[in-house]
Amino acid sequence: MFFNSKWNLKIGRQVFSYDDERILGALDWNNAGRKHDAALLEFKKEKFKANAAFALNQNAEKVTGTFYDNSLSQPYKAMEFLWMKYDFSKAFSASAIFMNLDIQNRIDSSVAHLQTFGGNLFYKKDKVNLIATYYYQTGNNPLKNTASIKTNAWMAAVKADYNFSKKAGFGIGSDYLSGRDMNTQSSKVTSFNTLYGTQHKFYGLMDYFYSASAHDNVGLWDSYLNFYANPSEKFSGQISLHHFEATATVINYNGSKANAALGNEADILFNYSVMKDVRLSGGYSEMFTNTSMKYVKNILPSQTMKPLQNWIWISVNITPSILIFKSKTTP
Repeated sequence: MFFNSKWNLKIGRQVFSYDDERILGALDWNNAGRKHDAALLEFKKEKFKANAAFALNQNAEKVTGTFYDNSLSQPYKAMEFLWMKYDFSKAFSASAIFMNLDIQNRIDSSVAHLQTFGGNLFYKKDKVNLIATYYYQTGNNPLKNTASIKTNAWMAAVKADYNFSKKAGFGIGSDYLSGRDMNTQSSKVTSFNTLYGTQHKFYGLMDYFYSASAHDNVGLWDSYLNFYANPSEKFSGQISLHHFEATATVINYNGSKANAALGNEADILFNYSVMKDVRLSGGYSEMFTNTSMKYVKNILPSQTMKPLQNWIWISVNITPSILIFKSKTTP
């Protein structure tokens, strides 16, 4: 619904994708993607944008009593967020988000409230592209059938890209996400929750962390290098090198402190334009695990974890224009 040139409203099932997709992303790598049943109010005026959203989920169509078991679908009972972005110039912009999640405990029906707020700084000019990110989490989180526990977690990231030319460039960056010591007795949550971002995009393409696989909430420090190449209009490639460390204490099988280093990963990607609307993509990844990876993955001492893990993939992407509407006049 367009109220005027500045305001519009979207109601229904939709995708939330903001900034670099760390907190809210489309997750289009997943076959089903990620969607939200929500109302989204959008405002845009010159250099300023603002979006406000509200979502509510329940397991049955009731007027009163809105119990919601989050194991059945969306991971929250209710969500509200306000996102804003301002372009100070063509080169420099900043964004901020304030989000609240209501999560219902299916055992005692109590509702916990988790708040996430933070933002990004973007700078892009000529051959340089810089991004700085910070988010903080506070509030409560329900833990099984116990009382809600306090949250105190954060994450920060910096990234710099430099293009030698239109055909080659490199990038360097580091992500730090707070974690929880494996031997702690504290009930406080100190591990950062990446929520509904596209984690596959950030923490290595083999998805050892956050995206599809737990690592005992010990946090993550990911330092990486990227090398880009576009030798022709049809072909592009990228090589990424990651070094992973836990940001909280890792405990070995004997109960002693273990090395924080978890492993290293190399990712190789390519894209080739076969013809108009058809693109061939593929890649190869290799993970070089350290001993501590076995501890944080909760692998039994009697089980073997190979120090080298790899993955190869290829896909064909066909994106034709099915319907094209043209009008000589503006309604």
